[in-house]
Amino acid sequence: MLVLVGCGSPGAASPSPSLASATPGGTPSATVSGSSTQEPAASATAAPSPAPDAMLLRTMAAGLRLRADAGVDADVIATLPAGATVSVLDGPTASDGMAWYHVRFGDEVGWIAAGEEGEWLTRVANGRIGFACPNCGDDAGPATMTAQPDGTDMTVLYPRLTRITWSPDGSRVALEEADANTGRSELLLMAADGSDVQSLGSGSGPAWSPDGERFAYVDQAAEALLLIDGDRDPLGLTVTDVGVPGSLAWSPDGSRLAFIAIDCPECPPGEPIVGEPPMSVFVFEPPGGAVLKVADGGWGGHLRWLPDGSGLTFVEYDFGSGALELRVVDLESGAVRILAEGDEIGYGHAFSPDAGRVVTGTANGIVVFNADGSDPRTVVPATAQANPMPQNPRWSPDGQWVLYDMVWVTGDAIETWVIRSDGTGATRVAELGNDASWQPVLEPLP
Repeated sequence: MLVLVGCGSPGAASPSPSLASATPGGTPSATVSGSSTQEPAASATAAPSPAPDAMLLRTMAAGLRLRADAGVDADVIATLPAGATVSVLDGPTASDGMAWYHVRFGDEVGWIAAGEEGEWLTRVANGRIGFACPNCGDDAGPATMTAQPDGTDMTVLYPRLTRITWSPDGSRVALEEADANTGRSELLLMAADGSDVQSLGSGSGPAWSPDGERFAYVDQAAEALLLIDGDRDPLGLTVTDVGVPGSLAWSPDGSRLAFIAIDCPECPPGEPIVGEPPMSVFVFEPPGGAVLKVADGGWGGHLRWLPDGSGLTFVEYDFGSGALELRVVDLESGAVRILAEGDEIGYGHAFSPDAGRVVTGTANGIVVFNADGSDPRTVVPATAQANPMPQNPRWSPDGQWVLYDMVWVTGDAIETWVIRSDGTGATRVAELGNDASWQPVLEPLP
């Protein structure tokens, strides 16, 4: 049985700006709602798609309402959480003293206001790319680097090899440094320019909440999940009675944290488990919510929320046969179905920031398709004998580019590349680069 034991409770997070003046009918909610009874939501097949170079906006306040028309009296279609990303279909249009944008949020289409001073929305842009490089530092030594997307302005961020995780607004980074002797990792927080360094000690698997207010990671030495809320000290949470959680993933509205962990109630705590332990996917509301098992299985770091928060995708691996399956669990019904299997999903997958597309690494190359499975396009074909193999695709913050690795079968060389989502503009960022990630930048609306 899984239990949750908190060793204290952090205070409330900083309040979001009030939206009451522009959203009549009560205090806005931070939870994404479904369709209203007055205005049916647009379906995924009916929703217009943005142009390939469409602007993406991010909500900066919880409770921003998606409306059927541009105006405070229009019917509410959905309520957006802070940190949601929407693609612009049209606008801005002036109404009620504010600029309104016609946007798509997942399967929903409607209008959102930028606020009287534009404080509720910000434009999502691309910043630098961070990656680990074995010979880019001083005296051709190892370093964690950042560079412009075209590979210029290569700069040392940290003088050792780490895995870099950017905060949602790109202002901070978490660096995970593996210890070859212990097999564990150390975790550092710092500003995006390398200043203001803070050591968290033993830690791995960092995960920022979508609004950037909370930060979760795993302390393998203490066998606990730790949560930092704002400027408060880490709060330790024991969420399993066997082993430690992994593959941490925040829900799109930031209210829930999902993870994969050993699921073996009969196993004696603290004793080795013979063979491959049974794994399961769990969800809870930190810091003190009940831990709920939502699906059997789970492998590696491939846990992703569906963009609307209704479910999770995860990879199941059969250690005997080597078979891979990409599965999705519906959190309301508990139903699990297979989305893809075999070579179709062996090399990573990710939803686009506006939830309209999916990129996946396959045996045939990197493929982009619409979220409903339609219009698949191979944007990076595999080379002869799959050497090198393009894999680990992930989206740029503005949703227009795909960042990926070119990995040689021998494993001794990994190149970092970017390419437009239509398959044009391929650029090598680094000849030797690994664990690359793209910095998001939030800019004022034009």
